[in-house]
Parts: sequence; structure tokens; C-alpha cells
Amino acid sequence: MSEQTVKLAVRQDAADPYEHALESLREALGDARVDGPDDAGVIEVTLDAGDEDAAIQRVIDGIAAAGADDHFEIAEHP
Repeated sequence: MSEQTVKLAVRQDAADPYEHALESLREALGDARVDGPDDAGVIEVTLDAGDEDAAIQRVIDGIAAAGADDHFEIAEHP
């Protein structure tokens, strides 16, 4: 496993503020480091995963578990 970073964008069209959803995402991802958002609304999630695809899947699963799919989306994807 290696350290992978997945970038998320804060969705501006969410019905309520993202802060609560971000806290839920942090809890759902456990040992992942969640930084941001920066001025552009980008959040960086850094975690251990086998490869980039596994990291993205873990973040997607975390977003779903946190009920945060209305608040965040993957900012970069190959």
C-alpha cells in the first residue's frame, strides 16, 4: 500500500452548508487525512491504498457512508 491523495470539490448547489458533511466524511474515512477546503473549494483526502483507483473507491464509499454525496464530488479523475 502507498499514500494516495484524492481531491474533492465542494458542491456549491448543496441544500445546506458542507461543514457537517465534512465532519461526517472525516469520521467515515477513519485514519485518512482530510485537508481543506482551500480557497477554490478543493479538499484533499490522503490515505493508504493499493493504487489510485482503490483510493478513489474508498473515498467514494466514505462519501456514501457519510451521506455527503450532495456536498462533494471527485475533483480529479483519470
